[in-house]
Amino acid sequence: MTRISGCYLIDANVLFSVVKREIIVSMALARLIDVRWSEAILDEMKTALHALFFKKHGNILEATRNSLRVYNWIKNAVPEALVVGDISFPSNLDELPDPDDVHVLQSAILCNADVIVTDNIRHFPESVTKRYGIEVKTADQVISEVIEAERDRSMAIVDKIFERLRNPNRSWNEFVRTWEKDHRLIRTADILRQDR
Repeated sequence: MTRISGCYLIDANVLFSVVKREIIVSMALARLIDVRWSEAILDEMKTALHALFFKKHGNILEATRNSLRVYNWIKNAVPEALVVGDISFPSNLDELPDPDDVHVLQSAILCNADVIVTDNIRHFPESVTKRYGIEVKTADQVISEVIEAERDRSMAIVDKIFERLRNPNRSWNEFVRTWEKDHRLIRTADILRQDR
């Protein structure tokens, strides 16, 4: 059994996507990848999901219930992933383009993350993150790297997600196309197509 080396801090925009969330959490549960997130990251995800669920269903109670369900599932699924400690330490991280992302970099520094996994790469310039020995990658990069390193175990995870999330009338190729177009998992989709 191989675990991809390094510690990966997962940003809220990655956890917002049901597909990326399912893959990342499932890979963490299978001990393929060591993940971290902070309470602030989970809160940001929960807030975004609440807005999505409310827009979709028009019911604030249902939106609250659904966003809390996802939040609690993530916290309980991988409890060791929660970054604990004081992330309000003084910093000169004001060089980030979006001040709302400072907590993400602070959490990555606090947990000694090797990689920040985000789909907002431009929010974490290398000129800032490299000072702390932190690389920034997209979810697509990380997921595809894990699949390439541990193909059999990763494909078993993908197959389970396919069965759990798919519309019964969708084929494997349609499912993968959705991952590619709707979830920007382009490299991952290419790998999955090769496997079938």
